[in-house]
Amino acid sequence: MKLIILTSFFIFLGVTQLYAQFDANGGYTTTMTRVGIGTLTPQKTLQVIGTGIRINATGNTTSFFDMQDIGNNQVVITKTAAAGLSTIDITPNSADGLSNATVRLFRSTLSTGIVAFQIHSGDGSSNINTLLGGNTGTSYINSLAGNLAIGTKDPRGYKLAVNGKVIATSLTVLDYVNWPDYVFSKEYLLPSLATVQNYIYKNHRLPEMPSAMDVEKNGINVGEIIRLQTKKIEELTLYLIDKEKQLTEQAAALQQQDERLKKLEKMMIAK
Repeated sequence: MKLIILTSFFIFLGVTQLYAQFDANGGYTTTMTRVGIGTLTPQKTLQVIGTGIRINATGNTTSFFDMQDIGNNQVVITKTAAAGLSTIDITPNSADGLSNATVRLFRSTLSTGIVAFQIHSGDGSSNINTLLGGNTGTSYINSLAGNLAIGTKDPRGYKLAVNGKVIATSLTVLDYVNWPDYVFSKEYLLPSLATVQNYIYKNHRLPEMPSAMDVEKNGINVGEIIRLQTKKIEELTLYLIDKEKQLTEQAAALQQQDERLKKLEKMMIAK
């Protein structure tokens, strides 16, 4: 009987390729290079064919980490916790000169918490440089350089650079100084229309406005161009008010002349 069992065991070893071996004490040998779970022919150092891999701390059955290939070019990584903060962190080696550098996916509670993606600074401060909220809260990008490029790799020193069209329902430029309300002050010297006309004939644009060459080369500062346009509109308003005053005075003078003519006609008829 023992001979039959031993013979069967050696036949099994002859037809089966073992890639890892474990002893009675839980130790293992490292003479083999591959481990297969659910397969006899692993293609990598560790290959699992089945419902996935679960990792959890010793004795903890309510918090665990699952990784599964569900097919259709999709891999699912799941962090499950009974309650409270549930996070997946990717943290580089601190020996590389990075401290508290973390890429984190998290949800603060199981039911109503924020679902978000975070990137921490790595400068030892634990500051969050990027936060993309999935369901609530405020999303922001605040890299160490402070710049963001969309559609291009070079923000050219601007806080936000977009290579393409931008659409918005509202745009506000804050903290803009020297707004041209001073145009309506009594001390403001309004250029004469003759002066403006001469400038236009010479430069082919309004005074202070950027040239076509400048715009083509440097673009337009939206806040500055709106300020200049507002100034020109206010100056135009003053010109119109002045012309209205002149027209009113001319109309009054013509009315007086008309009245004098009528008096002269009556006097001539009376003679």
